[in-house]
Amino acid sequence: MSEQDVGATVEAVTRLRVLLEQHACLRGDFILSSGLKSKYYFDSKPVTLSPDGRALIGRILEPIVRDAGADAVGGLVIGAVPISDAIELPSFIVRDEKKGHGTKERIAASYSIRGSHSDLRPGLRVVIVDDVVTTGRSIKRAINAVKASGCQVVAVVVLVTRPEANAAEDLGKNYRYISLFECDTEGKLSLTTEAEKLISSPVA
Repeated sequence: MSEQDVGATVEAVTRLRVLLEQHACLRGDFILSSGLKSKYYFDSKPVTLSPDGRALIGRILEPIVRDAGADAVGGLVIGAVPISDAIELPSFIVRDEKKGHGTKERIAASYSIRGSHSDLRPGLRVVIVDDVVTTGRSIKRAINAVKASGCQVVAVVVLVTRPEANAAEDLGKNYRYISLFECDTEGKLSLTTEAEKLISSPVA
């Protein structure tokens, strides 16, 4: 990735917002994973799994994650997986439940090419990522899993925060919480205050 292709520029963030609004926001009657009812639903996968979406996510989020001092990045399946894969850092996946076979692990992590150890070791600084946050329950499950492994959570970074449950305020009490976009009750996306700051003062 060249230097000019990195960072949360106005162009990059605007392009990602348009992709999410055009391809990820579905209208109808939905029950969210939190149990709440909604007239819209964000299915980010058509964007996060696409080449264009992946490139934009990596361009925007990688400097933010690195600036947080992260050694690794990851989160709960499945929303976090393409996001962490777009960032050129060691990544990990937190399963909903511990495997019932094989290694019976809860967290799958990359391994260092310089040795045989896992890149998710006690003492490492990690950033938790996710695509869409409503109550923050999935984020908290990922946080609890990595903290149980002895890692330090230095930030939570998400693409979209929904308005129903004040997740940003709740998670922000204990962690640095960065959301690129927030949506209103109709599903319209707007830049968060944090994202506006990153654009006006881009991370080096």
